[in-house]
Amino acid sequence: MKRESIDWLVRLNSGEASPAELEQFREWLKTTPGADKVFERVGRAWGLMGEAHRLAEDTASPPKPEPIKRSVRPIRRFGWGRAVAALAACFLLFVLLQSNPPSLWTADYRTGTGEQATVSLQDGSRVQLNTQTALDVAYSASSRRLKMRQGEVFFEVAKDPARPFIVQVEGHEIQAVGTAFNIYQMEAGVRLSVTEGIVRLTPATQNAPVELEAGEGIFIKPGGLGPVKNFDSTTPIAWLKKQIVFNSTPLGDVVAEINRYRDGKIFIWDSSLASLKVSGTFHLQNPDEILDAITRAFAIQSTSVLGRYTVLYAG
Repeated sequence: MKRESIDWLVRLNSGEASPAELEQFREWLKTTPGADKVFERVGRAWGLMGEAHRLAEDTASPPKPEPIKRSVRPIRRFGWGRAVAALAACFLLFVLLQSNPPSLWTADYRTGTGEQATVSLQDGSRVQLNTQTALDVAYSASSRRLKMRQGEVFFEVAKDPARPFIVQVEGHEIQAVGTAFNIYQMEAGVRLSVTEGIVRLTPATQNAPVELEAGEGIFIKPGGLGPVKNFDSTTPIAWLKKQIVFNSTPLGDVVAEINRYRDGKIFIWDSSLASLKVSGTFHLQNPDEILDAITRAFAIQSTSVLGRYTVLYAG
């Protein structure tokens, strides 16, 4: 039933389903026990369920025509076309917002999905932006302030004692002088990794500042700071070499990382798969090859939807 639900979702959102197929879909929902709940779960995963159901209702159950009104059939066709156009518009907006969220549009520097960029700043500092990143820069005579809106940035800071170099991210302030560090802003928090020199972290929670040296990192959670830990200096910045490194990383986190580098989205249908541990070094040039290698290693099944979405489920 899971596979049937996915197949129906693909068909309903392809723009090619006929009224007869929509009637078959409605009949499948009515006659298959539990089909409505399974389809709802699949639909919610993409945020498209409401449009699919509306499309089915509008086209598969048109008003009964009056015998003498020959214009009813063309009206039905118009309604079908309008429904498809509305669905296409909603889907296009959904895709655009995923690949180019509003937080990227007005940033001083930004990268799209799968893009990376290097920017030389006026003071000689250099910043490297990873995929889906937005950064603002505000220099003055007394300070150098940068604000991360989202994403990941590697900073190489030029020395200037008269103008502190401060990066703001989610209310936290990270100050450095003549150093290099990486900041990764993710849904669960912010990961700071220092590769050279010393940085001073002042949390938004007004805790006492924390100093980190080269080889040390910290995870800043919404509720407070994690412990300062040593790390393999190559792992957090592997992306600078077009690589990504996983060390016993749960598949759920791996999928979240791969999603940053490819158009569309990967979903894990079976929650039991999310805890599988993945290790290895992979190249970022083709994120789909990373996914293929992982699905083969764990014998995971996958289904592609509209060429942009991939569902992973147990075989």
